[in-house]
Formats: sequence, C-alpha cells, structure tokens
Amino acid sequence: MLAEATSPDRRFDVVICESIDRIARWTHQGTKIEHDLELAGVPLLAADEPITQSNSRKRAAQILLRRTKQGVAEWYMIEMLEKSWDGFEEHTGQGWNVGKPPYGYLAEKHKHPVPAKRAEGKHKTKLKIDPDRGPVVEQIFAWRIDEKLSYRAIAERLNTDLDRYPPPQPVDPARAVGRWTGSAVREILVNPKYTGHMVWNRRSTKDKLHPGKVNPREQWVVSAQPTHPGIVPIETFLAAQNVGRSRERSRADARQASPNRHRQTKRVYALRSYVWCAPCQRRMFGRTVTGYTYYPANPARGPSPRGTRA
Repeated sequence: MLAEATSPDRRFDVVICESIDRIARWTHQGTKIEHDLELAGVPLLAADEPITQSNSRKRAAQILLRRTKQGVAEWYMIEMLEKSWDGFEEHTGQGWNVGKPPYGYLAEKHKHPVPAKRAEGKHKTKLKIDPDRGPVVEQIFAWRIDEKLSYRAIAERLNTDLDRYPPPQPVDPARAVGRWTGSAVREILVNPKYTGHMVWNRRSTKDKLHPGKVNPREQWVVSAQPTHPGIVPIETFLAAQNVGRSRERSRADARQASPNRHRQTKRVYALRSYVWCAPCQRRMFGRTVTGYTYYPANPARGPSPRGTRA
C-alpha cells in the first residue's frame, strides 16, 4: 500500500482504518505510516473519528486524540509483554516444563494449579528421568569430558548399538532419521536442563528469519534452585562446555586414526586437536618435514600473550 501510494496511477485516494491504534502497536510505526501517506497526498482516516475535509487546518484536537490512543495502545502491549514474561519466570522457577522433554527425561503430569483449567482437564508437566535414556546422557557427557571426543565421534559410537543407545525422536516424526547425528549429541551437551535447573527462552520461537535460534545467555530464564532430578552435576556440565571451547574450529574427524574429510588433508596426525602451545595458548597443528612430524602453533595469528613464537 505504501509503495503504491507514491505511484502516479495509484488505485486509491484515501486510506481508512477501524481505529488509529490498529495501524500499529508501536507509536513510531503508526506515525511513520501516517506521515508517509500524508507526504504522498493520501489522508489516513479512522472510522471512530470525525471525518473532516482533507484540506482542513483544524487538526489539533484530532492529533491529540490520535497520539493519546497510540500511546495507550503501546503501553497496553508493553504491559502485557511484561506480565507475560513475569508469568514465565514464575512458571520456570516452579519447575514446570514447556514443550517436549529433552532426551533422557519423561514428562510427569500434574494437575493444573488453576481450578478453571483443571476442570477442563488441562495439566502441567515436570521432568523425571527416563530409566532407559537417562544413562545414555551420562555416557555422552563422560565420553565428551574423559576422551574429548567430537560430536560426530560420539554419534558414531552411539550408532554401533541403537538398542542400548536409542536415538532421539524429534517432535515431527517425519524428520526422524533413525540414528544419532552430531547435532543431536551437541543439543544434549549444551542443554542446561540436565543439571536439574529448569530453563526457558533458550531458543527463539518468534524469529521468522531464524526460527529456533539460540538466544544470548543473558536472555535465558533459569530457576534459582534445582526443580527436577539432574542427570549430571553442574561441574560436569561446565566441564563439557570447556571441552567445546578447546575444540573450537577443529577439523578432527570422528575417528582419530582416519583422515578427516577436508579437501586439503593429506596425512593423519595422531595428536591433532589434542595438543596446545602453553606459551601462546593456540592449538598446535601437524606438519611433516623430511619424514619427521612436528606440532607447531600458528604464529601468523599475531604475537602471543607472552611475546614468544611456538
């Protein structure tokens, strides 16, 4: 509509809405639309306002009414968002789970605390450990911490015995692949719910461009106290995160003795992704010169913290 308003052959001369606060909930968006239409010579009318001539100069009362209604609409929206957020914070603090339980947990149904919703048969859920899949989560954390395995390496180990390590099932059964993947392993290792603390708003559900993206940690809502049985201690969870930082940008494949799939790979280095330069804190890479294997750091990244070159 705004694009056609500036066209010389537009198909309308006036824009009318039910109420000015229905144009947009944000005041600046509503006034911007009104201003753009006005520049194009198209008056914006509201059905609940007196209709005046387009060339009338008596608009002071109308502008005051419009801005008041727009301000009230924006206040109402922001207040509802704040109350909704406060409700989810309380909901999370009490340990109620939202959505499908993470792998290793089952949904334990509880009667809804609101009598009216309880009468409708609605309920809420808390998490309890799945006796079949809970030990799988513990094993995944153990492999990650003790052996510093990559996500794909862990997935390959799990896929060797799917009866012992049943793969996760997505919300949409059509997306199930029937085996473990590196992304499925990663989702387990980075999910703080396994510590026993309830977490909400870890992923974005409103972002249309990036649905399901992980929100910044400062936007997470985490219960102050454990609300359900934890599968791994907090110390174990944090140790797994530190392994991820040490393996960042590593090209190590699932099996240490096999070459990775990168097109530049020519040799296999047994200590790849496992050795670091102590002075400069950079990952060391393999290099073969006249039949001898060396593990240097990368001085091309600039001076090291201690002013040395590895």
